[in-house]
Amino acid sequence: MGYNGTSIDDLSAVTGLGRGSLYGAFEDKHALFLRALDSYNSDALRAWRTALGGPGPALPMLARHVRNVADGIIGDVERRGCMMAKIAAELSAVDVSRLPGRPRSEVTSRRRSEAGPQ
Repeated sequence: MGYNGTSIDDLSAVTGLGRGSLYGAFEDKHALFLRALDSYNSDALRAWRTALGGPGPALPMLARHVRNVADGIIGDVERRGCMMAKIAAELSAVDVSRLPGRPRSEVTSRRRSEAGPQ
């Protein structure tokens, strides 16, 4: 279905929330999309930090994390796939700096600040 093929009515049906509740909480479909994307990215970063943040050599930790991710992909019986890959495929022709509410420079700045000192 994808971002462009999903309406507020679709989101209302899936979430069980009325249109007014969705608009009240998220303003519009795009704001909900950005919130979901932020949550997805936060979860992925947390998993990476947890997997690679322990003591010891990084290579075995990285290999274990990659295997765990691969096992998750293989075990995805609903075939939901990777949200980032789907977004990239669907929205790659769109200049993200023109998307409402989120200029590219703000996203890049936030990522850099979250990464901490280099």
